[in-house]
Amino acid sequence: MSKGLMQISYDVDKIDQIEGKLQKILHPVRPDPGFVYRLHHRLVTPPGIVLEQDTGRAVLILVAFGLFFGVLITWILRRWHG
Repeated sequence: MSKGLMQISYDVDKIDQIEGKLQKILHPVRPDPGFVYRLHHRLVTPPGIVLEQDTGRAVLILVAFGLFFGVLITWILRRWHG
């Protein structure tokens, strides 16, 4: 057997020993399939984009109209009874 083949055989034996020790120390992990599916789905599927509507102006306009008509009704009632 040549020196190069002996070195490769020695390296393979060392790797097998290390892998054997690691198998004794480390325990295989089996993640929850549901978790893996959800994670895969979130990573592969692009997120949906939701555009929010600007309701600030509509609310402001409604409040302004409410105040205007409230003041108008109060003014009319005071002039009519007064």
